[in-house]
Amino acid sequence: MIRTSFSVCLAAFCLGCGRPAPETPGSPDGFTGLFADDYGIEYSVTPDLWLQRPSTRYHVVEWNPEGKYLLAQNGADNPSEAGLWTRIDWVALEDSEFEWAFCYAVYDAGSLEEARAAPDSQRETPRIGCNGFPFSRMKRIPTEGANAPEGWAISHPAAEGLDPDLLSQAVAFIEEDEHDDFRSLVVARNGKLVAEHYFHGHGPDSLQDMRSAGKSVTSALVGIAIAEGLIQGVDAPVLPLFPSYAPVLHDRAGKQAITMAHLLTMTSGLHADADDPSSPGYEDHMWESEDWVRFVLDLPMSHEPGSAWMYSSASSFLAGAAVEEASGQSLATYAEERLFGPLGIDRYRWLQTPNGRTVGQGNLSLRARDMAKLGQVYLDGGLWNGQRVLPEAWVRASVEPLYPVPWENYDGYGYSWYTHTLTIGDKPFPYFLASGNGGNKIYAFPEQRLVVVTQSAAYNTRYGHSRSLEVLRRVLAAVE
Repeated sequence: MIRTSFSVCLAAFCLGCGRPAPETPGSPDGFTGLFADDYGIEYSVTPDLWLQRPSTRYHVVEWNPEGKYLLAQNGADNPSEAGLWTRIDWVALEDSEFEWAFCYAVYDAGSLEEARAAPDSQRETPRIGCNGFPFSRMKRIPTEGANAPEGWAISHPAAEGLDPDLLSQAVAFIEEDEHDDFRSLVVARNGKLVAEHYFHGHGPDSLQDMRSAGKSVTSALVGIAIAEGLIQGVDAPVLPLFPSYAPVLHDRAGKQAITMAHLLTMTSGLHADADDPSSPGYEDHMWESEDWVRFVLDLPMSHEPGSAWMYSSASSFLAGAAVEEASGQSLATYAEERLFGPLGIDRYRWLQTPNGRTVGQGNLSLRARDMAKLGQVYLDGGLWNGQRVLPEAWVRASVEPLYPVPWENYDGYGYSWYTHTLTIGDKPFPYFLASGNGGNKIYAFPEQRLVVVTQSAAYNTRYGHSRSLEVLRRVLAAVE
């Protein structure tokens, strides 16, 4: 069943992906870039391509600044008139929010010469000068700086090496899904947003609980706290960071040896298996506690620190609490000042425990664009728009597969980031990811310079994770 989706398209889809660009004279200044017309239709104009959303493609072969027109051949995949010739007349506009206007003087000429000889549009009367209709006025879409969406530069899929027709198949897959709980798909490549789509009432400003993907945010905050000298390195022992909780139960050499690295890699040895309801540190038991720090510190040990990987939300919570102890601030406040602020993240929700601790193991709600920023920062070695946000060494270490993960579709685990490799056709795509219940994911592909975010409310279902992976496969199929 096809379901209605609300989509925000950042730019027009690719026209002629993969085809060699014809030799063309240079285009006049001010007529190339991303634009939207009076009706909100989006265009990308380059020296050799005119792209009109969603799939109208004109391959430019001649710019004529004196005649104020361009000549182009219709793309082979155009919905109509494929292979015929088009002439687009333009007129510059002054004292207007629109930069210029255009008219399709002819779009079905049988030859280049016929298109060139078409009657001129009446530029002196643009309200009716386009064959009795008004010229379409073009307003430039900002692609960088303060006017771009929350600090993102934007582009169109074709310009960044993504086939828009194949990319649209990922959207169609979501729209045709029988469930109505998929929320957002955001794609960025080469540091630029190229596609974002929202579904079932969700929109660009909607906050989504990313569940355990929030663990990766807590890891970033630990890295910042270490860089600031608040925590003495990733190998710092944990118990001394909580002096007011001494002594703790089950205190023996193994517990004394737990370090921040053990918490971040889920190798603390604490008996806190988040997948086993019989485990003393099972997450539901922690939610029933008044003091979560006391609950975690008093847990028994199940194995020596560093000797085995065990999925443990309790360990991630304690890592966030360590930042709170070291900084004297809540983890949420510390994040606002040290991470969210520099990234331009001004809207979020982060759940608190009964005694006011931030739930560092998850339950952080962000916009999809802001989730993508985190992936981009890690792709760029800790930089956002050229500014240092995270230490580069911390980022590199965080996404190393330090411990194997015994789950399907996951290979390794670093400092609260997973690693995996997908193969599409015969092409491998290695990546790292932040992963949350329900299919809330930040996928980052270093080799392809690609970030993909999925948001979903399919909490505690079998299909949430697998559906996200199927969407990802379709996005990767679009990578050229």
